[in-house]
Amino acid sequence: MEKISNVVKTVTNRYHTANPFTIAEKLNIQVEWCYFDRLPLGKTIYDDGQPIIMLDEAIRHTPDQYFVMGHELGHTILQEGLVGYYTSSIRAHGQLETEAGQPLPTKVGSL
Repeated sequence: MEKISNVVKTVTNRYHTANPFTIAEKLNIQVEWCYFDRLPLGKTIYDDGQPIIMLDEAIRHTPDQYFVMGHELGHTILQEGLVGYYTSSIRAHGQLETEAGQPLPTKVGSL
């Protein structure tokens, strides 16, 4: 939890915002709006090592977009370089989802 709090402070101080969309833009992280069936509301994929955050159109222009974007941004900031491990292990998937769902996305996603 302390690691996450430190990351939140560092990121929000460096970019002078808690808006996850602004932070992603400043980090040159591509954001794409897509139509998913129902779930997930967001996911992060990597193309040639670069993260792309995909968000469901159903949450566009709603308060949920900030939480989901913050969650996905948490994956890219907290777990950079772990995508192979993340996709190869069910246990790792659960642990990394839990980590990404901690206060970073909540604090970064709350405006």
